[in-house]
Parts: sequence; C-alpha cells; structure tokens
Amino acid sequence: MNVSSVIKIESLKPWDTGDKNTDETTGCEFDESHPYSNCKFKVRPDLNSCIYLCQGGIAHLGLDCVVLPINEVSLRQTSLAQEVHSAAGPLLANYYKTLKDIKTGSVILGTGYDLPARYIIHAKEPGISAKHQSAVETSLHRCYCNALQKAAENNVASIAFAPLYETYDPALKEQMAHLALGTVRCCLEKLSPSIQTVVFCVLEDSVELYTYFLRAYFPRSVEEAVTNASLIPSYSRGEWGERVDADRAIRITDLVGIKRSTSIETESESSSVASEMHNDIRKDIDPTEATRHSFALMSGDHDSKRMKQMRSMTNEKMLASQDRIYQRLLRLARTDDLSEIISSKALYLCGDDRDGAPVAVLVAKYINTQQMNLDKALLYFIQMLDSIVKKKYTLVYFHTFSQSCNHPPMSFIRRVYNVLDKRYRQNLKNLLMVHPTLWSRVLAWFFTTFSASEVRGQISSVKNIPDLYKYIAPDQIDIPPFVIDYDLKVNAEIYHKQNMQSPKPDGSLALEDSGNRMSL
Repeated sequence: MNVSSVIKIESLKPWDTGDKNTDETTGCEFDESHPYSNCKFKVRPDLNSCIYLCQGGIAHLGLDCVVLPINEVSLRQTSLAQEVHSAAGPLLANYYKTLKDIKTGSVILGTGYDLPARYIIHAKEPGISAKHQSAVETSLHRCYCNALQKAAENNVASIAFAPLYETYDPALKEQMAHLALGTVRCCLEKLSPSIQTVVFCVLEDSVELYTYFLRAYFPRSVEEAVTNASLIPSYSRGEWGERVDADRAIRITDLVGIKRSTSIETESESSSVASEMHNDIRKDIDPTEATRHSFALMSGDHDSKRMKQMRSMTNEKMLASQDRIYQRLLRLARTDDLSEIISSKALYLCGDDRDGAPVAVLVAKYINTQQMNLDKALLYFIQMLDSIVKKKYTLVYFHTFSQSCNHPPMSFIRRVYNVLDKRYRQNLKNLLMVHPTLWSRVLAWFFTTFSASEVRGQISSVKNIPDLYKYIAPDQIDIPPFVIDYDLKVNAEIYHKQNMQSPKPDGSLALEDSGNRMSL
C-alpha cells in the first residue's frame, strides 16, 4: 500500500478532546443523593484518551490490529469488504477460503497482509435478526469481548473495530451500538492499560449515533455523565459487559428434607452409620415436600412472564424510545441526499381539503421497490410530512395502475408505522385510497385490524375522481394525467350521467350545460 495513504493515529482526534473536557469535579466524591452516584459509567479520563471515532478508512489505519467481520468481508459485497480486499491483496481472499466451521462469536488472530495494520482479528459475526435478538446480542458481545482479550494476550496496544453488524433497521442499529460501546467500556476497565487505543471505524450514517452514545459510555465530565445517563439501557451487565437477565439465571439448591450426619465416630462404625443415615432419610423426606421444591417444580412459561414484563413497561418509556428514533431519522432526513426519491415524484404536498386540512399525495405507480432505496424513501416521507402532521391532515393514495413491484413489503409498512411518532396517527383525518383493488382493500383491512387499529376509521375507498372532489376541491390537488385517463375509461357512465366531460390537466372537471362547456 502507498505510504501516503496510511492514516496514522496522530491524525485522529481523541474522544477526550471533543466539545466537552473533563471538569474539575471528576475526582471528587459525591453524596449518594447526587445523580452522578447513580451513573453506571463514571468519568475515566484514562479511558477517554484511548477512544477514537472516525468515518470509514479501516483498511488504511496504521495501527497494531484491525477487527474485521468474517461473513461480510468474505462475501465482498459491501463497500467495507471491497475496500479491505483491495488494500490487503489477493492473499486475504485465499485465507478466507480456508476458514470453515468457525463458531459464531469466536475470533482468529492473523497477519495483516498488505494492510498497514500488523494483524487482523477475524471475528465470526452473527446475522442480525430481530426474531433472534437474544442470541444475536450474545454472539456479538463475544465478538467484541474476545477480540479485545485476544489483543491483550498478544500485546496489541492499538486496535480498530469495523462494524461487526450490518442492518438497515434504525432500532436494531441503536441496540447494536449500545452493545458495542458497553462491551468495549467494560472490557477496557479490566484490560487497561494493556489496550491503549481503540478506534471505532463506522459508516457515515452511524457517526452521529456513535457520537451521541459515546457521551453516555465514555463521559468526559460529571455533567455529561448525568445528562446522558438515561441513554444507557436499564438491563444489568456482567463484569465484561455481557447482558445479565435474572429470569435466565440457573438456580440449583440442595434437595429439601435430606439430613446428613456431620461426623463419623470411627471407621469401624461406618457401615452402621450409613445404615442409620439411610433410615433417617426415608423417615424425614416428605414426598409432597420434595415435589414442592423450586428445582422439582415447573417454573412456568417464560414467554408469558416476559410478555407481562413488557406490558408493565409504562407508555412514557415506550413513547420516549420511539421519539428518540424518530428524531434521529428526522435529522438524517434533513442531511442525507434524497434527490433520487424526490425525482420519482411519488410523494408531494398539495393544497387543503374542504375543511382546511393540508393534503399529501402518494402515487403507487411511481414507487419501484426493486430499484428505490426504501430507507431513503422513509426519510423523505418524514421530511415531507413532519411539517403538516402537527395538525389534522389528509393523505391521498393513488393505487391506479400499480403492480406488485410498486408495493413495499408488509414488514416495511409495519416498520414505518412503528417508527413514526404519535402525531401521524392522532392527526390523520382521512386516508383516501383512490381506485383500490379488492386485494388492496383486503390488505388494508388486515393491516388496520391487527397492526394499526388506531387509523382504521380514517381509511376510505374512493372509486372515482368525482367522489374524491367531495373531500378536496379540484383546484387544491394535482392528479397525475394517467389517473385521469384511467378514471375516464372505467367510469365513463358516471361522467355521462352527470353530463361531465373529461377532466382537464389541472384536475378540474368540465361540465356540459345546454351545449355550452363550463369548467368547475
């Protein structure tokens, strides 16, 4: 590799030199009533000086070691994998062909090939799945923890982590970031000063998220620790940062009722003592008492217990978590390049309906789910509607001429519904489905019945444009020309009965009265 392209650690800015420096109260002792005493992670200037955050470039870092995900790099499909293979040379690809039957969560230390780093720690990362979240968290924790332990065992002082997970789900991204930062913090507390430098090389869309969470896991002042303490998940952690759930602990105790002799007088009496103990046991054990023991009893349905715990979570906590995700998406929507979505003209704002509520239009035909980035489409949806959902609003959905490639998967629709904050549901006045098919009405009924019951009463099917004008005046909505042409064709009798002619390009209708045309 070209020496000029190598990124040296001196060119990166340590976390402890950010916008908040360690204050004078860091080493002071606080009373138990002080909020700082309840913070899980205290201010540690020695650890903060070890942390670096940079956007990408892990293949060019001149450190002792880099940690790479085996599955992602071996497939060579992502930008990270392509960058690593380009910099490391063909020998790395040959090495990955030899890696077989590696347990998820385990790590392997190998040479750095043509990378500036001396070593590569190959981590067998799990596939990210919300369905198997507990197993994913356990395996991912092992990847981070084992990598740091392996580095300490081999006297590796500086280490850089590529993202060991790949997901487009904002909620899962937050959970994986919590896990990564929490594990590294706990491991550094035990391995410092063996590990002197830890660099998080994250993608562009995760820089803001990591910066936000680093304030909680590596606070640089007492004020920063107290302010961001609420960001840390409430579950307990072990000494290496692993998640500890009390309901998953294995509890084994001695069998109730068994009494044993505490002393044996002489070896000659051992046989008689054993016989007496046997008789005592038979007398003292009550069969009903033994079956009442916690280890002998069925402990119940753990899934039901977990569901009760989830239901006991207050609405305030759930709404607060949802609001954090929404606000982060809103910030991304204002900064990301959404020109591709804008050019599709699938979503736009119009005027007001007949009651003065703002109107947004969604055209299904212009949505190509096979080519369109749905995550960016969600960001554009939030960017457009955030300004109008503060009060009652109407959403018009043109289903005309749409095909299966124009319909996002139901899982994506459900995720969008869960991500959007409560204003979208509470202030939705009307959702007008224009030219719906039987299948679209069935799907709408199914979704609103089982997933979105709050908006079920606001959905209306509109079979033709004259019915749409009962909700919205013609001069307040822009209708795509192909929708007008379709409506003329399938609803010709309605126009004939009402003495109506073709809708004009501006969306208004022309009426025929005694041979003279006049427009509405």
